[in-house]
Amino acid sequence: MMLKEALLNPTQKGGFRTLPFIIVNEAFEKVASFGLMPNMIIYLMSEYHLDMATGSNVLFLWSAATNFLPVLGAFLADSLLGRFKLIGFGSIVSLLLLNVEVKIDEEDLAIILFSSLPSAYETLRTTLLFGKDMLTVDEVTTTLLETDSLKDSGGGSHPDGLVARADPKSDSRCNKNWQ
Repeated sequence: MMLKEALLNPTQKGGFRTLPFIIVNEAFEKVASFGLMPNMIIYLMSEYHLDMATGSNVLFLWSAATNFLPVLGAFLADSLLGRFKLIGFGSIVSLLLLNVEVKIDEEDLAIILFSSLPSAYETLRTTLLFGKDMLTVDEVTTTLLETDSLKDSGGGSHPDGLVARADPKSDSRCNKNWQ
């Protein structure tokens, strides 16, 4: 009886009358999240050079966080702060964080970029560091772009540059020293 009154009373706010809006909102949010996943894995693999397993783990953690944090926010709003105080607090914090700029030195950016390179670039790392006390972002990005363009142009499958080898037994210039 009480359920029927709640559905039929047009002056009452909230309750079961808002349920279709909540369900449709959640359905659209899930469609957007699932539509974003393939694009994100391609982005993580192409721009951050993550392999499929690492990219999938990153997206799993992101999905877990975005699905769990609303539950935490609902708990805080319902039991501790109240929904209007929590919405106001969240709005103020997000507005304040929009204007925060983090200044990162060029050397720190180069170190971050350099340390985020996968293990396939180990020889490139050694080459970049050889005889240098300081790295710049331009040096790291230029070297990475040159290496990637060499790979793309078919200049060889070796990512570290041109590799030349000679057989000392068949080369006449080496026969004197070989014997």
